[in-house]
Amino acid sequence: MKISRLGEAPDYRFSLANERTFLAWIRTALGFLAAGVGLDQLAP
Repeated sequence: MKISRLGEAPDYRFSLANERTFLAWIRTALGFLAAGVGLDQLAP
């Protein structure tokens, strides 16, 4: 991994990978939330 100097454009792949990771966490959280709501509706 190369550390970019001040003024250089950072490698866009790292930014895209960070965004994919963030979106994966959001998707996981929404899945848990949906599962919790579903279980709440099924429980007496």
